[in-house]
Amino acid sequence: DDKDGPEPLMLPGQTAFAGCKPAREVRYGTLPDDTRRLIPSALVGAFGLDIGPDLAPVDSDQPQSQKRRRLYQHQATAVESILGDQHTTICTGTGSGKSLCFLLPVLSRAMKTDIDAVTASAFSSGNDDEVTGGAAAILMFPTKALAQDQYTKLSALINSHALLVDHIRVGVIDGDTPHSSRADICNHCNIILTNPDTIHAAILPNWKRTYAPFLARVRYVVVDESHVYEGAFGAHVSLVLARLVRVCSAAFYKQCDDPTEEQKPVVFVGCSATIGRPEEHFRLLCPIADDETVAVLSPEDDGSPCAAKYFFTHTPPLLDTSGKSTGRLVIPISKKKSSDNDNHASTQVGGGSNLFVDAALGGDPERRPCRGASNRGPDRRRAPMHRRHAADETARLLAAAVRNGVRCIAFCKTRSLCEWVYERCISELRSTSLAGSDLSKKVESYRGGYAAEARRGIERRLFKEELLAVVATSALELGVDIGGIDLTLHCGYPGSISSLMQQSGRAGRGGKPSASVMVCFSSPAEQHFWRYPKTLLTTGLDAPPAVSVNAGLLQNHLLCAGEEYSLVGGENSITTLLTSERCEPVRSSKLIDRALFSGNLYDECIDKLRQDRLITTTKVTVTAGDGDEEIITTCSTHPSVDKPWARVSLRSIEPISYQIVDLNHNLQGGRTDTINASAVMDVIPYSRVFYHAFPGAIVMHRGRRYKVEVMNNPPPFADCSIGYCRSMKLGAFAKPTSVTYSTQALALTHITVVKQFDRVETLPKNVRKNSNEAKSADKADTLYKHPDLNAGVIAGNGVVTVKRTVHGYKKLSPVNRVELSRHELKMPSMEFDTNAIWFDCESSLLVSVMPDFDAGVHALSHALLAVAPLFVPCTSADIDCDHSRHDTTRIMIFDNRAGGAGITSRLWRHFFRPDGILSSAIELLEHCSTCSDTSGFKGGCPGCIQSVPCINFHEDLSRPAGLRIARRLLKRIEQTDLYKENAKAEANEQSKEERGQEEQGTADDSNSASKATPERPARGTKAAEDTPRRVARKRALERAKDLESAKKRSVVVGRCSWPGDERS
Repeated sequence: DDKDGPEPLMLPGQTAFAGCKPAREVRYGTLPDDTRRLIPSALVGAFGLDIGPDLAPVDSDQPQSQKRRRLYQHQATAVESILGDQHTTICTGTGSGKSLCFLLPVLSRAMKTDIDAVTASAFSSGNDDEVTGGAAAILMFPTKALAQDQYTKLSALINSHALLVDHIRVGVIDGDTPHSSRADICNHCNIILTNPDTIHAAILPNWKRTYAPFLARVRYVVVDESHVYEGAFGAHVSLVLARLVRVCSAAFYKQCDDPTEEQKPVVFVGCSATIGRPEEHFRLLCPIADDETVAVLSPEDDGSPCAAKYFFTHTPPLLDTSGKSTGRLVIPISKKKSSDNDNHASTQVGGGSNLFVDAALGGDPERRPCRGASNRGPDRRRAPMHRRHAADETARLLAAAVRNGVRCIAFCKTRSLCEWVYERCISELRSTSLAGSDLSKKVESYRGGYAAEARRGIERRLFKEELLAVVATSALELGVDIGGIDLTLHCGYPGSISSLMQQSGRAGRGGKPSASVMVCFSSPAEQHFWRYPKTLLTTGLDAPPAVSVNAGLLQNHLLCAGEEYSLVGGENSITTLLTSERCEPVRSSKLIDRALFSGNLYDECIDKLRQDRLITTTKVTVTAGDGDEEIITTCSTHPSVDKPWARVSLRSIEPISYQIVDLNHNLQGGRTDTINASAVMDVIPYSRVFYHAFPGAIVMHRGRRYKVEVMNNPPPFADCSIGYCRSMKLGAFAKPTSVTYSTQALALTHITVVKQFDRVETLPKNVRKNSNEAKSADKADTLYKHPDLNAGVIAGNGVVTVKRTVHGYKKLSPVNRVELSRHELKMPSMEFDTNAIWFDCESSLLVSVMPDFDAGVHALSHALLAVAPLFVPCTSADIDCDHSRHDTTRIMIFDNRAGGAGITSRLWRHFFRPDGILSSAIELLEHCSTCSDTSGFKGGCPGCIQSVPCINFHEDLSRPAGLRIARRLLKRIEQTDLYKENAKAEANEQSKEERGQEEQGTADDSNSASKATPERPARGTKAAEDTPRRVARKRALERAKDLESAKKRSVVVGRCSWPGDERS
């Protein structure tokens, strides 16, 4: 089958159609007269809009310079809603003009009110100098890069008209803004672009000294890319926004000279990618009262035009030992097979849905031998074959797109893959033709870790269409405007359907149809996408929004809030305290601290902070609305608590990072005792650096190879709360090299239980005595008939230490990625403590009857992670599981943040109740709509167990084995005392509701005494006797569990056994 000549770009059946997102016709909207009068004509002209009452028809033949844009339907609705001071969330598609939805009304309000303030000042004092007044706005972006991108566009827009320059003043305050300039920016600007970290660690702590004049004027808070604020990070940001509202109110009444003036409420505006339940997520994120309405602009309201978008899956071909294509997608089957087996060897695309491929899809033909094959073993006359790596195939497709003038972005999941694809693409372009060297200059790589100047330059070149292609990580997912793209390539599955849609949304903005091609790796999980392409667009579970606030997280934010302005308990509003000297004090229901900070959880946290003497209470006399005096209690952070904001790290910012330094740079001069900023090629966080850089590692940077020679020694310990206080940057020094091999780190993850809060035994004592009779049963019946064979502890809840260690690396061939050699390393470990729950899987009993036991435990762990958001607000980034694939003994789920986030502690009780999390996992494993009827493949799909991240790239998963283990585990759990008590309590509650009993007095008291939860045993048990000693012990235990995530921790980041300047 091998033929001389160039390899064809595409083989028959190599690309499978996965689905299509249909085209959308344009729909324009109009503004009411009242709204149109609020928009200055200068701003309309600067945006090039046509919002007049008599809209001219759109003329496609009109010169581009004379065209004026009309507002799309969702844009007009958003502008009207925001200028009407209504909270608004916009979650239309990528490229639908969401920025204009908030920029037009926010800039209009700022400009009109500034003009009014200047006019009023000139009329009263005759002074027409610059007056800082009118409404202000905060535009909050998740990253500094997005804020800078938006600032560049706004500056160009404002500078296009002299009137805009006079009345719209835009500034950026982030970690790169000099402290000496921040006060001038606040006093001068009425639009500030920032990020949640800067609001938390700079603006709110220093509002009295620096930011009060600006915060007093804030009318709008825009939360751009709000879909990234979920899970623990989203919970942090929601509390930061609640604190921001309090401080804005305090600043207004402190700055206001008119005793009769009242503050106008802050309006929140959110922009996000397409998400489920947008209003619910927006209300959880922003401090919006229940009686306030929210305007929601969903994808159904999107009026922007969108061309059709086509999705495909693509598999690389098989290669021979020399690395050349064999022209085949599957390993051929001997011609001596029967006609029934001939169909097995063929590749078919039937009905656009199923793709049947031979056993070679996973790269291991011996896993599924064909029926009727002889016992002589594999045919040794046939040369061994392997599948081309997905990164190499992505580079080939990208180079072909560049040669044909197709503008393309290739998305990669990791930094190393990004550099790999970029290097191979450049080599491909330079080797194919004489013009290839010129085309190679039209390709760039883009990822996190690059210097800000380099990223800005790439963005500018891409937007101006000077580049034909970019190889990028998810850093280019968010809203950086990069112009029209025709094709997106995805090196492997991006990890979720939302990431796939966000990345593919970069293409097709010019009205032309676009395509997205996912290049599959050789693993069975990825090859499943090629065999069954329709599974690519499955959405998985519809989980509620995940913004989870727990006691440990809230306590630190209350310390911050108490430092910023005194907390007011009960149902009192902070405006009562702020305006107590007025004849008629203002009482705002929106600014009640108890409502802003999670209701009942607020009271619990205040009590604990008071017991720990971290806050002080003061009695204050205020004037009530009828003129009578009222005494209220206020709480302030104790003076001994220094910089409470430093205790909170919104993103789990790591204290140590490594800079990859070019030793051959002219300004570095080969020195390893100092780091010149110009020689820094990359910055990698400590938790990931040893997976990429270690002595002897080959790292790639923008198409060039470097070998790491020396690395700085990290400190033995680092405080994980180092966050905003201080940080440390160490160096990994590398030199350019000409070697062709690549390196891959070898790592281990070890999880150790260090503290146990709860434990549950499998069976009550009276049942456990009879378990000996079952031990003599046939092993084949063990799984189903005798769940009582292993009596004892089944589950635990407590604190674990997660230890990740890189113990060596291997060198890989550049031709076929075959391992060439292995090398041992003695690298420091990364350790952190966190909350976890674990369940015994009876490995000593089940391994003998289940050959795929380890894969089943792995699959069940994935299923539990997938359904966890249905029970506790969280995301796949908040929790993780033990992904061990060999000699597994238990299922373990832990919080992914150092110190814990309290998520697994809340999941614990949902295991011991009817229709709990384990039942949902069983349903997911048994009835997946896209892969449950797939014969021959057990690894699941993105609709079930592949919907969560996996450090093993979803290898060694067995959905049927996981289902059997889950059913047996559920039977064991159902025999525990705790489960029976909870089931009885829920049954009593359900029967009471069915009888229609609405009595709340005595009935509630008697029922609450019999209700059982994992934290509260039922009536009649010995632990229910509320003696003072038991109550004190119970409180101490609950307090310890809650404060595990709140206390300061030390994260071990180094060891004294750091290797010297090892060479390999």
